[in-house]
Amino acid sequence: MPGVEGLANEPFWHGSSAVTVPVVSGAARQLLDIKLPDGPAAIVMKYSANVRGGGWSQTEGVLLGATPPIAAGAGGDGHGLNVVGRGPASFLYPEFIPGTNDFIAWSDTGGGDGAVVLATMADGAITNVTPLFKNETAARYTAAGGGQLLYVKNDNLYAQRLNAAARAMTGEPRLVVRGVSSQPALARADFSVAENGTIAWRPGTAALAEVTAFDRNGAAVGTAGPPGALDSIFLSPSEEGRLLACSDSVAWIANAGDPGRASLPSDVQWQLWLPDGRAAGIRGRDLVARKDDSGTIETIGKLADGIEAVWALSADGRTVLGRIGSRIAWAPVADMSSRAAWKPLADSDEVHSDGSFSRDGHFVLYDADTGIYVEPFPGPGRRQRVAPAGAIDPVWRGDGNEIAFVQSGAVWTVAVTMRGNTITFGPPQKLFEGARRAPASVFQSRSLAESSDGSRFYLLQSVQQPALNMIHVLVTPTDARLIVPSTKSEGGS
Repeated sequence: MPGVEGLANEPFWHGSSAVTVPVVSGAARQLLDIKLPDGPAAIVMKYSANVRGGGWSQTEGVLLGATPPIAAGAGGDGHGLNVVGRGPASFLYPEFIPGTNDFIAWSDTGGGDGAVVLATMADGAITNVTPLFKNETAARYTAAGGGQLLYVKNDNLYAQRLNAAARAMTGEPRLVVRGVSSQPALARADFSVAENGTIAWRPGTAALAEVTAFDRNGAAVGTAGPPGALDSIFLSPSEEGRLLACSDSVAWIANAGDPGRASLPSDVQWQLWLPDGRAAGIRGRDLVARKDDSGTIETIGKLADGIEAVWALSADGRTVLGRIGSRIAWAPVADMSSRAAWKPLADSDEVHSDGSFSRDGHFVLYDADTGIYVEPFPGPGRRQRVAPAGAIDPVWRGDGNEIAFVQSGAVWTVAVTMRGNTITFGPPQKLFEGARRAPASVFQSRSLAESSDGSRFYLLQSVQQPALNMIHVLVTPTDARLIVPSTKSEGGS
């Protein structure tokens, strides 16, 4: 389809004659509506958050899945909607019941759990939020059989009647297909259902990942924690082998060689370690940290609107590094609640990720569309490219003498030499192959960490990949109840 080269997240249908697509255009994010088969792309709105799915209501316009959910405002700028009776909450993969402003979505419920909910979009707010049932991934609605929800649980696809008027599930769930893949880290299952009950799905299982430790020759030497719905890892700067493993829906702390884990509160988007060894993240608009192993959460300060990620604090704790829209930026921690205090570091029309400070704080490492760069901080100075486009997940070694990254399924390193405010780099060297990035990874994920002495590399490795070779389709008569023999996983393929 023309106009979707910068596809950012999952597209969704607008009736049967258009597709709505989130894209990255330059340094901005846009929502496009494209008429089929090859009509022009119309801009619905501009927005800045990471989104997951969306839907069109009967009278209230479009709703994007995010925390909080996003709607188009005056002037075409997206804005977060107030959720009546709740604080900031995720409403992902919203899907409206045809002809209404009621929608189903996946929402976080706290304590590491998620649920399929029924809610209403009305007068610029989300109301009547009704949990229907707990589940790791989102459900889908079909009008077939009088109105049903389909969802994946324990790798199987089920269907169950929804009484939308009573806002409740009725009857018993019916097994539809065995062996359907899902991505719990993204709260998404790999299937779709049409209004007449036709189903398309990808066979497989839940896509999980595990932190695996390798030596410099690529030999696996251990794991950290159990497999889980993870997409990113971060190594503690103060305690060797202590890792933060997380995704949008789950986070825990694990130690190298230990199969156990310590779960972290799910209402925080855990994203980094502070220089003093505390795990930190974003709760609402607050930057918070885990005070100690007791689990106490304390607030460091409030973030300005539009700050999508916080990647690092300088060693002295005075400067914060993060992202505004798609660009890397920094601010004094004391002033980070002011949007005016945030200064873009790189003047480039790119999407940035994985920013971090050098050990001495004089340089910043980050990933961009065109490669991996190091730039003087706070400037001025010329940025240098240390790896080409396609290289991802850059990290400094703890002693500052090396940068590691992943490219084409291999771990590479670049030697670093610092003399005062001067930095030079050696040529990239491939260490070993076989890096299998977590199946739920996105551009902002980070799958690599390196020990301070360079003897260990921690990779978030895919444990189970869904079967990606074929999409299966089952066509059911329009007036038939959606029941499929449970002993088979194929229909019309």
